[in-house]
Amino acid sequence: MCPLAALYGSLSKRVSYLDERTDVSDSGNWNYPLTVEILHGYRLNSLTSLYLCHVDMTEEVHYYFLSVCPSLEELSVIDNKCLVNFSVSGPSLKLGHLEIQDKWNLEKLDVCDSNLVSFKYSGQKLLLVWVMLAL
Repeated sequence: MCPLAALYGSLSKRVSYLDERTDVSDSGNWNYPLTVEILHGYRLNSLTSLYLCHVDMTEEVHYYFLSVCPSLEELSVIDNKCLVNFSVSGPSLKLGHLEIQDKWNLEKLDVCDSNLVSFKYSGQKLLLVWVMLAL
C-alpha cells in the first residue's frame, strides 16, 4: 500500500495514534514528503501520539501539525531530511514527550515555555535554545 494512502485512511478515521514510517529501499534510505496540501482540511483533534520516521516535513508542516493537533502529547521525528529549525513553544501545547533523531540538516531547536516532561535527541551538534518563563 502506498504510504500516502495509509495516511489518508488514518486521518479520515480520526485516530489517536499515528505511526507513519517508510521502509528502507534496496538502494538505501528513502523518505516521502509530507506537505501542508496533503494535510489540508483535516482537523486532528483526537491525535495524541505522532511518530514520523523517514517522512520529510518542512517547518511549515511542523507548525501546521502543532496547530491542528491540540491534543498532541507525544511527537517523534526520525530521519527527516528537510527540517533545519524545529520549535516547540507555548504552555497551551499538551506536548509532554518529544523525540528527535536526526542525522541530516537540523541546526537549531527552540523550546520555549512548553510542558515537556521528557526530551530525547540524537544527532549532530545543534543550537539548543531552552527557555522556561516564570509565572
